[in-house]
Amino acid sequence: MVIAVMTLIVAIVALVLLWLAGRLLLDMRWVVGWLKGTLGLLLLSGGFCILVVGWDLWYYHTLQNETVVATVSFTETAPQQYEMTLTGGKSTKLTVPVQGDLWRAEFAVVSVAPDMADGLPAEPIYRFQAIQSRYLTLEQEQEQGSQRVALHRPYADMDSWPVLLWFNDQISVLQAQEKLTPYMPMVDGVIFNVLLSVDGVRAEPVNEAAKTISEKLN
Repeated sequence: MVIAVMTLIVAIVALVLLWLAGRLLLDMRWVVGWLKGTLGLLLLSGGFCILVVGWDLWYYHTLQNETVVATVSFTETAPQQYEMTLTGGKSTKLTVPVQGDLWRAEFAVVSVAPDMADGLPAEPIYRFQAIQSRYLTLEQEQEQGSQRVALHRPYADMDSWPVLLWFNDQISVLQAQEKLTPYMPMVDGVIFNVLLSVDGVRAEPVNEAAKTISEKLN
């Protein structure tokens, strides 16, 4: 008897809830309100993301002809360990520890497609993305791995570069390219200028130690 009464009560409560849910769902005004609220949140999120990505574009520089964009030097602190000093761009000076045998510079370059340049600002822009270092031998590289020193940290991880790469794939107006110097040896006392142009990027020796290394490579 008790079980029957409890079952009846549960059934009545369930039916009442189903009836109320049906009344609410049949009133289409809530659907319109929900759609408006969802659309508003999407527009708000999209506007915020675009604003942050637009702010991130401030960290790009205009590229005119071939330009010395940075000077990189290395001071050995232990075998295969160095202090890298970098000057240039909007950074006055940066010193960070790096490890390995070789280094290269990484840039993000954005330009207007040549066939779309008429009537649009045609000057490319660039950003110094990172310095990469690695070991010479495959065994050490697999055991200890390469290193990437990021030189740009976007606000709230809202980086404009992935967005520009997406536009590069979807829209023919923009060309977003990653440009890398060839790997160069890390040696105590070497100083290199990093030169960037639309056609590519290269490291130019500044002092005798860097010139000696470059001559050996050639």
